[in-house]
Amino acid sequence: MYRYRSGALIALVCPVLLLHETHARAETEAAPSEPIGSVRRTHPRLMLLDKDLTTLRRAARKDPMLAEWCRSVHRSAEGLLETPPLEYRYGPRKHMLDYASQLVNRIYLLGLSHRLERNPRLVRRAIEELLAACRLESWNPSHFLDTAELTHGVAIGYDWFYRDLSREQRATLRQAICRRGLDEAIYFYDNAGTYVISREPYFNWAAAVHNWNQVCNGGMTVGALAVATEEPELAGRVLSAAMSSIRKAMAQYAPDGGIGEGPGYWSYATRYNVYFLASLETAVGHRVIEPFLQMPGFSKTGEFRIHMVGPTGLVFNFADAHENAGPAPEMFWLARQFKRPVYAWHAAQRSHGSPQDVIWYSRQRKSPRQVGLPLDAYFRHVEVVSLRSAWEDPNAVYVGFKGGDNTVNHGHLDLGSFVLDAEGQRWALDLGRDDYALPGYFIVGKTRYYRLKTEGHNTLIIDGRNQNPTARAPIVAFQSRPDHAFAVADLS
Repeated sequence: MYRYRSGALIALVCPVLLLHETHARAETEAAPSEPIGSVRRTHPRLMLLDKDLTTLRRAARKDPMLAEWCRSVHRSAEGLLETPPLEYRYGPRKHMLDYASQLVNRIYLLGLSHRLERNPRLVRRAIEELLAACRLESWNPSHFLDTAELTHGVAIGYDWFYRDLSREQRATLRQAICRRGLDEAIYFYDNAGTYVISREPYFNWAAAVHNWNQVCNGGMTVGALAVATEEPELAGRVLSAAMSSIRKAMAQYAPDGGIGEGPGYWSYATRYNVYFLASLETAVGHRVIEPFLQMPGFSKTGEFRIHMVGPTGLVFNFADAHENAGPAPEMFWLARQFKRPVYAWHAAQRSHGSPQDVIWYSRQRKSPRQVGLPLDAYFRHVEVVSLRSAWEDPNAVYVGFKGGDNTVNHGHLDLGSFVLDAEGQRWALDLGRDDYALPGYFIVGKTRYYRLKTEGHNTLIIDGRNQNPTARAPIVAFQSRPDHAFAVADLS
């Protein structure tokens, strides 16, 4: 239990024998009607339409922050002119995800800068980058995050630079998207609901309920929409499967927007969920995404991000999360869709002018105090609590406290752990993730490595032993009042 407001902080754990509460999860709804026949015929059609460029330029003339972010995009894009294309190498865990993520970032930078400024040097540089990715023999489907991000990057390049590509270059990019991306995804969609034992990492992301699902479905959707008018049969098959599959992961936002993988993977998963929705919206229309926007908890998920960041700017980094909050441009998109100006306020505090910040930017911003956001929050199903003495005060007292589920993806054996901020400092911290390349990190890491074991967290240890890897700890009491707040987790 954590209690404060008067200045005192008391921590105790109640070993009360209570039945675990079963939280109702959102039912998987039927997929909407097939959208492939309604895809916009012309390019570009993904994320940012040509008609939106005029609005963006006009807004930048009136908004100093947006104007500076546009200049930042131009500077970064021009800086790439002095660097060679990426050279892809497999890392110690037999993937090239870092390179794939860099490709996505580079294509957005070059593409947005070119679309705003019409610079032929940026076109040539982007085409070099895209062709280098297409020359790879494989986009590494055994680690499908690589495939998803490479498909995403090449698809944005194909769509945004379509008018600048030769017929042969279009064919090269389109063939890579289809053969190395979409065709590989079909294997997983056709085997959804079963474990894939012929390929690492021994599970099927199409049936998963965590970030792999959203990243892979997001990447495949961007790829399918990019080639939809040229390859309608394959694109339609992938798009239909992705729209069905992603609901499994989106159901985890219920009932109040929290996810058990922690704030780090919240960002990765939610950003790709937004890529999925934003590309559908621009390529097909708003109606096709309405059923997804109405899924329980999704409209509230921005609150999870806000509450997980303490007054020091550090996050409650449970699970495999880093301590620094990092940018969250997806909060701008969520702010616009759900008319939540506090989401845009948060994004503006943390962002530094990425292309996504510019594309999804919103001037409608209000702080947590202005909208009356509660000081404290309890996220059910995730079993995480956030308590603070004030908003927008760097010296405020903040406690992040969790029960939770030790079986969650990327979770640690950390039931009952907490962080504490006060007077501008973090006094009780979480060490966060360790090196994923450590032997057996995702298999035996929770029992082997200090940062994942119970002793590496701010919680009780009994006889020096780890918590049961299958244990769950519900929050059994929570109260938020102006004079004090508290939460109780049952660790029995």
